[in-house]
Amino acid sequence: MLIKLVTAAILLLPLSLAAFAGGTGTVADPYLVATAEHLNSVRNVLSGHFLQVNDIDLTGYLSPGGGGYNFGNGWLPIGWRTDGVLNNPFSGSYNGNGYSISNLYLDRNQGPGLFFGLFGYVSESGSIADLTLVDSDLSTRGIGTIVGVLAGYVAGLVTNCHSSGTVYGNNAGGLVGLLETEGNSIAFVTLSTSTCNVSAVNTAGGLVAAMENAVVSICSASAVVHAQNAHSGGLVGSVSSGSLIEFSHSSSMVIGYSNAGGLIGTVNNSSIEESYSLGNVYLFHQYTSYGGTAGGFLGTGFSSEISNSYSLGEVFGLGIVTAGGFAGRLHLTSMDVQYCYSAGRVWSSSRKGGFCGFDSSGVGGELLGSYWDLFVSGRAQSAGGEGLTTPEMMQQGFYNGWDFQSIWLIDEDHSYPSLRNNLPLLPPSPPNIENDIGVLNIAMPENLYVGLPCELLVTVFNLGVTQQSGFFVRVMSEGEVELARSFIPVTVHQYEELVVNIPWIPPNQGESSIWAEVLVNDDYPFNDATDSISFTVYPGTEGDGTEAFPFYLSHPTHLLLLNQ
Repeated sequence: MLIKLVTAAILLLPLSLAAFAGGTGTVADPYLVATAEHLNSVRNVLSGHFLQVNDIDLTGYLSPGGGGYNFGNGWLPIGWRTDGVLNNPFSGSYNGNGYSISNLYLDRNQGPGLFFGLFGYVSESGSIADLTLVDSDLSTRGIGTIVGVLAGYVAGLVTNCHSSGTVYGNNAGGLVGLLETEGNSIAFVTLSTSTCNVSAVNTAGGLVAAMENAVVSICSASAVVHAQNAHSGGLVGSVSSGSLIEFSHSSSMVIGYSNAGGLIGTVNNSSIEESYSLGNVYLFHQYTSYGGTAGGFLGTGFSSEISNSYSLGEVFGLGIVTAGGFAGRLHLTSMDVQYCYSAGRVWSSSRKGGFCGFDSSGVGGELLGSYWDLFVSGRAQSAGGEGLTTPEMMQQGFYNGWDFQSIWLIDEDHSYPSLRNNLPLLPPSPPNIENDIGVLNIAMPENLYVGLPCELLVTVFNLGVTQQSGFFVRVMSEGEVELARSFIPVTVHQYEELVVNIPWIPPNQGESSIWAEVLVNDDYPFNDATDSISFTVYPGTEGDGTEAFPFYLSHPTHLLLLNQ
């Protein structure tokens, strides 16, 4: 009997002592994790409680000859999930205790499971806190897989966790792949950040790839986010099913081919509150007649509420792209957007707007008290919102209905409004661009005739930090043909507008389109151009309209001259 008791005691040693640096795995006495081997042993006690007591570098452990090399596939995620039936989740708690795990490496095509990261699947009762992942390198290529540096799937709680490195997958997030509530407790990520560069075949998010009925609060991302197909967002790629994002921001550069937004790629049936985005958004779309959407804050929005938020990044669309300074496309039949603004340059080779590129208007939605900077955006039109000049954007009195007591604050004449409960590192201010003359819009007479002189009116503005003089404004037509050019010798001061009269004689009849652009020292910035306007030139008429030489009316359209 004595021999059997001793043997039993020896069999208990690997789990209680050798597998960890101490502890019994309870909340009061968690297992202590000090090495890569201890970290790997977490998978053997998925319902246990753990406390990290040292920085852990996984380089040696995941290299050839290391215990986690796995034929070059690297780290095997802790906990796994397939289709929701075959699951083996991490349901305990992991406290990083302020320490880091560096050089996490994973390169896998398949599971077990569809979710990849340091943790594969964290269940409703699972939690991870106070952990930093440094210089991670994760890659998955399996169809339907989702990867996040910290965890592929989280239904529990993530608090004060941070990541850096690179991550690539079918769907990928800088910290979490899919954040989804699966029970009575809301899936929640808070006080967390990511600086990972994220690339995905379908959906990519700087912090979270996709969230469903979940909450992201007081979080941020600063990365390069790239999605080849579906959705790309600086913070979250896709937000749906009653989710909430609050007090969060992104300074990520976002690149996409379908829906791209500085903070969110696509939102559906969710709420966004007191958040902002600063990064630039680039969308390239050549695939369908519907095209893609790009916005400084949001790509596309359905059945959701967005309030007290703003974006400052530039938006660039090439191909069939609907672009807006705040949102690319808002389905206002079901969207409520209130007290928001955008102040970034907007350019697209197709549809574009200062605040919103396109809205599906209808009963049930609302766009209230929202604005865009006319000068900075270079856009005089928008599918919703109200355009203000840069000086007006820096005056509290122009923001009708805004709460400057508890939500917003503004340093008048120096900055745009900022959020009291989500302050940026620097006040949101107009860009300091030296020697930047822009053009806002172009107007022409309602009726044009071959050979009849007219005037084109081009509105020029100065967004620079110095006064401007000695530049050209030119009018262009299809095929990059220059129709007219005018030299402007007068001085235009900062934030000042000037209407330039450019004489023009239409040479040919028929339908055409023109736009205006500015030249400073023979340099033409691509986004210093007006929207193109279409027109028809009617057949010419003899005479100049004077008593001595009256117009000779020989065509029905010549009767329109009576209105002029």
